[in-house]
Amino acid sequence: MNRHLKICTLMSVAALGACGKMGGLEPKLGAKPIPAAYGSDEPASAEQLATASAQARPGRSVELLRRSNRREEDPFDLPPGETAMPTEPAAPDSGNQTSSPSPKTR
Repeated sequence: MNRHLKICTLMSVAALGACGKMGGLEPKLGAKPIPAAYGSDEPASAEQLATASAQARPGRSVELLRRSNRREEDPFDLPPGETAMPTEPAAPDSGNQTSSPSPKTR
């Protein structure tokens, strides 16, 4: 049993050592070359395709929170089922509404 454990350990170490290839990216033999992007004169190299753009990997913001600031009151931060109260009174309309509701028609 001990011998089988040693053999399995050696085989797993050999397998893990063989799975990491160090080297540049190369197309497979007989594969078609990478087509040029629309509007480009020549196709991009493997190095250009493997490099992330600034839009794909944006830089980190190094601005740290220096001190705690009290949050402003949010009128929409309510428990479920409650409605928000308007912060300003509604402006009167120019008289387009009538005082009585219009009758419903069927």
